Amino acid sequence: MPTIQNRPRILLITRNLPPLIGGMERLMLHLASGMAEYAELTVIGPKGCAKYLPRQVEVKVTSERLAPFLLLSSWLAIRTCNTNNFEIVIGGSGLVAPTLRLLTRIFRCKTAIYLHGLDLVVENVLYQRMFVPSLRNIDLTIVNSRSTRQIAIDKGVLEERIAVVNPGTNIPEPPSAELVRQFRSKLQIPFEKIIVFVGRITQRKGLSRFIDECLPYILENSPEAG
Repeated sequence: MPTIQNRPRILLITRNLPPLIGGMERLMLHLASGMAEYAELTVIGPKGCAKYLPRQVEVKVTSERLAPFLLLSSWLAIRTCNTNNFEIVIGGSGLVAPTLRLLTRIFRCKTAIYLHGLDLVVENVLYQRMFVPSLRNIDLTIVNSRSTRQIAIDKGVLEERIAVVNPGTNIPEPPSAELVRQFRSKLQIPFEKIIVFVGRITQRKGLSRFIDECLPYILENSPEAG
């Protein structure tokens, strides 16, 4: 771990943090916690996020509502960059792209952004015309999958500026045989293998395609699954 004297200074700007709820929020919380272990981290985030972040992180809060966040986070970012030299400024989603572009023009700072699939395909004309073009000027674009990488390339982001970082997770300890037995008994599960889908049931998650195209093949080859 870097010593205090040579720890890099990083600014993270994101609306996707607890107390807001969702997968992006959990991912950004883990990202911030990880960076805080080796960097002097400053976070501009929604009201209430400070209590979820490590204590050593400097937090500047703004509104959790979308429009006020976009305006106030940009103002806070300009003020913060005016008094601090950051090695890099990171945006937690595509919403921050115009702010990063503004900071680059004013302070010539290095920028990176983490893109989730919805950041690129959201069906909003204003977003597609104002936010997506700003992504093309960011120094490093981090995407959560190869599929998102291809969408980013199709949107005009240079391939050499894209890095794929798949979200990870902490693997829990295996449950005891007794807990498994109680779980099966309580839910009256008759099959040996369990197929679990984790995520919101929305069209873009691809669950219906999985059920139509993959599930029959799985059940044909593993009839004990369900």
